[in-house]
Amino acid sequence: MEQQAWDEEIHSQSVCMGSSLSTSNSVSMPIGCEMVEDEAERRTANVRERKRMCSINVAFIELRNYIPTFPFEKRLSKIDTLNLAIAYISMLEDILSSPVEPGIYVRSCVEAARRNHPNAPSWSTSEVSNCCDTHNQNLEGDAMSREDADQTYCDCLDNIDSYYARHVVEPIFCAIVKTYTFFINNTTMPFTATTTPASSE
Repeated sequence: MEQQAWDEEIHSQSVCMGSSLSTSNSVSMPIGCEMVEDEAERRTANVRERKRMCSINVAFIELRNYIPTFPFEKRLSKIDTLNLAIAYISMLEDILSSPVEPGIYVRSCVEAARRNHPNAPSWSTSEVSNCCDTHNQNLEGDAMSREDADQTYCDCLDNIDSYYARHVVEPIFCAIVKTYTFFINNTTMPFTATTTPASSE
């Protein structure tokens, strides 16, 4: 009888010890699992962020292929690229609607902008003409004057005719809309069409 009672007491103690061990394990395991899950989530977020930035950079590289730039020009920031593309679209649309020969038309617009003429088109005072700014350098590394830069820029546009403008406006417009939409949907920074162009990315 005493032996049976003793056995029952030992059994009850072992059951209590087992339950306490399982309780302690149930408390510690979720903490360990949470640490592993947090690390996995961080890695996943890092991979997702790298893919996002890579996709944005690729979109802007494709867009830069449509806009006029010089080999000696500074590297354009993302906002500068968007503003330049918008201005370039406006210029091409004006070329299509103007009866004047494209090269002559562009030269007259640039000259009007330099004289601060009130009827100068908006694109001639924006990023398109800023491509001809004095900070530009030629391939030999010598600084160009504003007049020389303007002349070089206009010379580059001499081969633009109505056929070229008509067939470039649509793809560049599609490219900028695609890039702009992708940029807005994949960034957390505030961005509007009136954002001041940044000097660097």
